[in-house]
Amino acid sequence: MKKEIERYRIVEERKNYYVVDIPGQGQVKAVLKGAIRKNHRRLAVGDFVTIDLFDKEKSEAIIRSVEKRTNELPRPLVANIDQVIFINCFIEPELEFSYIDRFLFAASVNDITVRMIFNKIDLLTEEDREDLEAIADEYREIGYDVTCTSMNLPETVADIKEICRGKLTVFAGPSGVGKSSLMSKLFPNQEFITNELSELISRGKNTTTHTTLLTFDDGSGYVADTPGFSMMKMPKVEPDQVLLHFHEIAKMGSQCRFNNCMHEHEPGCAVKEGVENYEISDIRYENYLALLELMREGAKDYKNKDLKYL
Repeated sequence: MKKEIERYRIVEERKNYYVVDIPGQGQVKAVLKGAIRKNHRRLAVGDFVTIDLFDKEKSEAIIRSVEKRTNELPRPLVANIDQVIFINCFIEPELEFSYIDRFLFAASVNDITVRMIFNKIDLLTEEDREDLEAIADEYREIGYDVTCTSMNLPETVADIKEICRGKLTVFAGPSGVGKSSLMSKLFPNQEFITNELSELISRGKNTTTHTTLLTFDDGSGYVADTPGFSMMKMPKVEPDQVLLHFHEIAKMGSQCRFNNCMHEHEPGCAVKEGVENYEISDIRYENYLALLELMREGAKDYKNKDLKYL
């Protein structure tokens, strides 16, 4: 029987080498050499590689092959992501629906699973909590996994750690939502620098300087400690493909009179009727139209319309 080739994950990129994690054994410094160095594009944390360990005492290795990626986020570069935990708040910072829907659109185009968390519910009034639950229910009905919670609750941190087991997870969301605080609770032996919200712009400041994949003590999962996902270039798709990433619109759109309906001004549009009957969120619909227009504007404008992340 042919021996299965073991592949390992890159967990950190350095100036002249990569750090590769070997579960149960530790981490090694690995370099690209020969033809693979000339022909292969830049590697990323999250890439799966095969290696030859040539110096066990110094834990040094040569990368022999690189596996094709299932997905990637380009800035900062992280590959083979299993899930993004997307954190937002109802207040401090205030919820931005256009931001959320653009994020979900970008993740869908990149074939990345998103789990949504609305944090800091301990700061909300009873009325605010009811409003937030209604919003959460709308996203649940679309098909997203949504949790409303507070990172100050120990059971919340335990639940999130369980969600991360066996996966490569990236945390993202607007500045100030509590990402660094959560990371410090998931990895208590790791140093994370957190900043208070700015009183002037109500935004936090992320101070991480390079991307690293952190591992749990039992080696059961990886979490990306990123320099922020401060910017991510909006993906470009054909205008008639935008609705495919708004699942409820695509589903209802199958009932339209015309099979090429763009759900704008066409007669017999089931989507517009769904909005009028409160079956589709009017906010989601407006965000769909905005992205549709953005895709039509063309590549010349994409560089000025980047999607912000933390």
